[in-house]
Amino acid sequence: EEILLRMCHAMSSKLSSNKRLYSATSSVASKLYDMLQTDLFHLIVNFSTPIPGVVHCSIPFLEGERLHITTSPPNGLPPLPHGGAVALACRLLGAEGLTLLLAAALTECKILIHSTNVANVAMVAEVISALLFPFTWQLPYIPVLPKDMLEFLEAPLSFFVGIPTANLKFVDKNVLSEIVVVDLNDVASSTDYEGRRGPRTKIPPALPASVSTSISKALHRLLREEDALEAQMQASIFPGCRRSPRLENESLPERKFRIHAAIQICSLVRGYQDCLFFVSASQPVFNRDRFLRLAPALFEEKRPS
Repeated sequence: EEILLRMCHAMSSKLSSNKRLYSATSSVASKLYDMLQTDLFHLIVNFSTPIPGVVHCSIPFLEGERLHITTSPPNGLPPLPHGGAVALACRLLGAEGLTLLLAAALTECKILIHSTNVANVAMVAEVISALLFPFTWQLPYIPVLPKDMLEFLEAPLSFFVGIPTANLKFVDKNVLSEIVVVDLNDVASSTDYEGRRGPRTKIPPALPASVSTSISKALHRLLREEDALEAQMQASIFPGCRRSPRLENESLPERKFRIHAAIQICSLVRGYQDCLFFVSASQPVFNRDRFLRLAPALFEEKRPS
């Protein structure tokens, strides 16, 4: 993304300085291809991959500032697609949409998200996958499913996929009845009912009330802190400068929200170890009935009042 942003800036400068290039489409495409090829070549050949949690890399691109690349420690929180991703996903989904998707992912439902903005589809998919920590999504995962592969939605196993909203009309409505479908353009409509026929798409089992309420409060707190941080940054930024949150590291409010969500998800399996019995050192047996009796969060009302 950093390469593309700086490349587009350089191209726009050249185009504005020579308006005759506007009519030379092939020339513009050729220059664009050459610049992208050169930058990718330098990135792949001249710079090594950072060691997770140990070594960072500093990479100069074009005429802008040096780009610093880091990766998360092996036992740390999962990486995010870009800076500000968690806050942006929370604004798109809202508290209800976020808890709906988390519940669907934790119960391994078939999940389909769609939006008119394909970038938002991929970003939300990555953020939800990261928020499942300490769990990971082990089933088929395709952030943006091509139109020619829409038959994949008829698969008998669970999956997590995203598509552009324009491709939704090519999907059989009977197939959607078995899938948790979330419209990122209008999350509230994802749980609408269609007359007496029941929900148009599948509704996943809800999270326990305490978990859902706690995550919702943390989401609203995150957005308030992000708005305050944005106002503070805008007040201190130099005139004429433009802030690019996508190119920055994860903010402190975002990290605090991710830690809070991880704690709440861990609480769902509270008492798990007390229900493990070892027939031998290598053969643990899980007493499911005992766990369901003892796990306190599972006995609460599923939806907050």
